[in-house]
Amino acid sequence: MKGLNAVLGWLLMLAVLAVPSFLFYNWWETNKQSESETIQASSPATSVFPPSQQQPPAVPAENPQEGAEAAANSAPSPLVKTASADDSVPKSAAAVPVSPPSSDPVPSQAAAASEVPSQPDAEAPASARTADVSISTQTSWYHPKSTRDPTLSPQDYYLIRELEKERRAAERSRLARENYRPKEVRVESRLLLQGIVGNAAIINGEMYTAGQTVYGAKILKVGANYIIGEHKGRRFRKVLR
Repeated sequence: MKGLNAVLGWLLMLAVLAVPSFLFYNWWETNKQSESETIQASSPATSVFPPSQQQPPAVPAENPQEGAEAAANSAPSPLVKTASADDSVPKSAAAVPVSPPSSDPVPSQAAAASEVPSQPDAEAPASARTADVSISTQTSWYHPKSTRDPTLSPQDYYLIRELEKERRAAERSRLARENYRPKEVRVESRLLLQGIVGNAAIINGEMYTAGQTVYGAKILKVGANYIIGEHKGRRFRKVLR
C-alpha cells in the first residue's frame, strides 16, 4: 500500500512539473524564432565587394551561335591594327631624327609653381598660443585656510590676546571714571533732629536756633515739631520723629 502511494505521488509530481516545463519550452522556442526573424529583417543582403569592382550580370544570348559570332566580330584583329598603324605613319616623319628632350622645365609646370601661394608660417600661431597659455595659466597660488600669521606661535597669540584684554579693561575703567558722577547727598539726610526745646532744636546732639548754620545749611525757622532750613538756594523741612 505504501509503495502504491509513493508511485502515485511521484506520478502526480511529474504531471505537475511537466505542464510548466512544456509552457516554458514553447515560450523559449517562440522567442528564439522571433529574434531570428528580426535579425534577418534588420540586416539587408549586401555585397562584400565595392560597387566599382562589381561586374554587371551577363545577358544570355538567345542563340548560342549568334552570341559567338558577335563576340568574334567585336574583338579587333591585332594584325590589322598593327598594319594600319604602320601605314598611317608617313615616311618623311620616320626619316626625321628624334631630338633629345631639353633639360628646361616645362612652362606649364613653372607657371603652376609660380601660381602656388606661399603658405603662412604655421609655427607662428602655435608659438603665440603657447605664449598666451603660459601667461594666462596660473602656475602657483596661495589660498590660506585661516588668517593666522605663520610666523607667530600659539604662545605669541596667547600673549597678544591677554594684552588686548588688559588694554580693553583699562579703557573701560578710564571711561567709567570719566563718566562717573557721584550722587549728590542732600544735606537734610545728614541732619538728625533729636528734639525741640523752646526756640532751639537739638540736631546731631547740638543746640541750634534760627539763623545758625549746620553742615552748610542755614536754619530759617524752628517750629513745634519741625525745622525749616535752606541749602544752596533750596529750602527743606525736617520733621521730628
